[in-house]
Amino acid sequence: MDFYENRYYNFTRICLSLVGLWPYTESKTRFVRTFIVYLNICCIFTLQIAKIITTNHKINTLLEITPDLLICIAGVLMYTNNSLNRSKLYELLELVKQEWREKRDTKEFEIMKKYAEDSRKYSIMMITIYYGTIFLLTCISIVPPCLDVIYPLNETRPRKLPFSIEFFLDEEKHFYSMLLMSLVMAMILGVSVISNCNIFLLFLQHLCGMFIVAGNMIDSVFKDKHCSEAEAYIKVVRSIKYHKQTLEFEEFLRVTYQRIYLLLVLIGLCLMCITFLQLVHKITQEVGDLSDSTISIVIFISSTIIVYLNCYFGQKIIDHSTFLFSKAFSAPWYLLTKKSQMLLWFMMTRSMKPCYLSLGKPFFVSIQFFASVSTT
Repeated sequence: MDFYENRYYNFTRICLSLVGLWPYTESKTRFVRTFIVYLNICCIFTLQIAKIITTNHKINTLLEITPDLLICIAGVLMYTNNSLNRSKLYELLELVKQEWREKRDTKEFEIMKKYAEDSRKYSIMMITIYYGTIFLLTCISIVPPCLDVIYPLNETRPRKLPFSIEFFLDEEKHFYSMLLMSLVMAMILGVSVISNCNIFLLFLQHLCGMFIVAGNMIDSVFKDKHCSEAEAYIKVVRSIKYHKQTLEFEEFLRVTYQRIYLLLVLIGLCLMCITFLQLVHKITQEVGDLSDSTISIVIFISSTIIVYLNCYFGQKIIDHSTFLFSKAFSAPWYLLTKKSQMLLWFMMTRSMKPCYLSLGKPFFVSIQFFASVSTT
C-alpha cells in the first residue's frame, strides 16, 4: 500500500487525484482531469461575463456577480499555483513521507500522527462548509417552486438560481436544467478549491508537528538523570539539527505558498466586505426579496469562517515556532556543559524570531490581524 493511502492523508490524496494535481498520478490522467477543471473555470467566467453584458443594470449585476467571481478567482489562483509548483509539491510530499519513516519507531511518532489527524479534521471541516453552503443556496433557490406546488398563488413565484450565471435560456422553462448545470460547475470548482486547501493544511500541520518534536527533543536531554555529559551533548546536537531541518521545511513551504496564501486571505476579506455591504443595502433600501438577503447572509458567514480559519492557521505557525524558545528557556540548561549551553543558546536566539506568513512588513496573518480587520 502506498504511504499516502493511510487514514490520515487518504482524503487529501483522493481530492488532489480528482483534479489532476496528485504528483504520483499518471501524466495522461492528470492532463485529462486538469483540462476538465480549467474548462469548468473558463465556462463559469464566460457565463458570468455574459450575464453582465446582457443585462440592462450592469452596475447592480456586477455587484451581484462579484462574490461568485471572487470565489472563481481564488480557485484559479490556488489551482494554477499548485500546477506550476508540481515539482515542489512532490518534494514536500517526499519530505513528509521520509519524516514519517524516520520517526516510526520513536516517541515522536505519536505527535506526527496527532497533527496528521488534525489536518484530516480541518479538511473535512472545509469541505463541509463549502458544500453545506452550496446545499443551503440550492434549498433557497428551490423554495419558490416548492411553494408553487404546496401553496399556489394566482401567479408563479419568481425563481432565482443560486449563482449569477447567464445560460441564454428561459429561466422559467429550463429552471431545473440550469440549476443542475450550475450545481455541477460549482461542485467541480469546489473540489479544485478544497483539494488545494487540503494539501496546504497537510504541510502546515506537519510543520507544526515538527516544531513540537523539536521541543520534545530538548526535554529528552534533561529527563534522563543518568545521562553523561557526552550523551547530553549528542542529544543537544540532535535537537539543533532537527530544528534546522524544521526551519528548512518551513522556508520551502513559505516560498511555495506564501504569496498565493496571502492573496486568498485578501480575496476572502473582499468577499466579506462585499457581501456585508450587499446585505446592508438590501435591508436598508428594501431591495430584492428575502431569498437575496438570505443568500448574502449565507455567503458572508461562510467567507468569514474561511478567513478566520486562514488567520488561525497563520497564528498556529507563530505559536509553534516560538514554542521551542519557551521549552529551551524553561529547561535547566545551566546543568549542561559550557559547550552544550552555547549550542542551546543559539537555538534559543533563533527561536525568539517567529515564523509567520507576512502580509507585507507591517502585517502578518494571525488572529489579531483578523480581529483588527473585522473591527475596521
